[in-house]
Amino acid sequence: MTSIDAIDMNLLRALEALLDERSVTRAAERLGLSQPTMSAALSRLRAIFNDPLLVRDHRKMIPTHRALQLAGPLTDAMARLRAAIEDGPAFDPRATTRSFHIATTDYGEALVIPPVAAALQKQAPAISLRLTRTGFLYVPPREALDSGELDFAIGFFGQPTTDASLRAQSLFEDRFVCVASKRHPRIRQRLSFKAFLDIPQIRIIYPGDQTLGTVDVMLQSRGLKRTVALTVSHLSTVPHIVAESELIGFVPERLARIAARSLPIRIFTPPIALPPLAITSSGTSGGNTIPDIAGCAS
Repeated sequence: MTSIDAIDMNLLRALEALLDERSVTRAAERLGLSQPTMSAALSRLRAIFNDPLLVRDHRKMIPTHRALQLAGPLTDAMARLRAAIEDGPAFDPRATTRSFHIATTDYGEALVIPPVAAALQKQAPAISLRLTRTGFLYVPPREALDSGELDFAIGFFGQPTTDASLRAQSLFEDRFVCVASKRHPRIRQRLSFKAFLDIPQIRIIYPGDQTLGTVDVMLQSRGLKRTVALTVSHLSTVPHIVAESELIGFVPERLARIAARSLPIRIFTPPIALPPLAITSSGTSGGNTIPDIAGCAS
């Protein structure tokens, strides 16, 4: 009985080449070996399988019945080994036609995606992006990532520390600032803590998040409460609303500075300490990312 222990990988490669080429000379050339070395390999294979494997018929070498039995399983096994061991084809961004499905916030669409899209147009013009809104502001859409519905997500997710299967790539940090109309009658050079508590405000709540916003949670920990006149579900709408009203709101600073280029608003440092915003790209361990997204977005 033939034992697998009697065959090394080099003999399997030789057998594969011999069965494909049906010529000792061509099989040797294919593997970069000398003809005597390939002849010696064939002799060892014949001894192991107790079968001639290839027999000469005039100028041709004909596989035996045993060789034909081995050909299919051998080809399949070698293909699987190569797929598992060898590197895949080199990634060519200009030839890639993939579409990436990304979940992000309106902040991500305004701050992260524009430079990424511009870079893709130059480096990988056939790649397309499909954007979906995240259901939570601070929590990545884990189920959609696990199922493969999403390739990755961009948001204020921070770095995961307890879930090894969820990967996160840090993009940059931001901070919350307060925005108000330049014509606001109750705000001068700075936003006092008293004015902050008294002036009606805009609260941002994403559909899947809790009923309290970040500012409310920070105030609640101190036994305080602000006056909320309007609750919205988009960060990017806040600057537009405060520009036309006497409300104030909180948005990430980078978004506020972009809005201030075209809107009559002022930016203030909040009179309470708010946690920094860590913008990350998150995906599962088996997922995909667009290369150098951090470099594009920073």
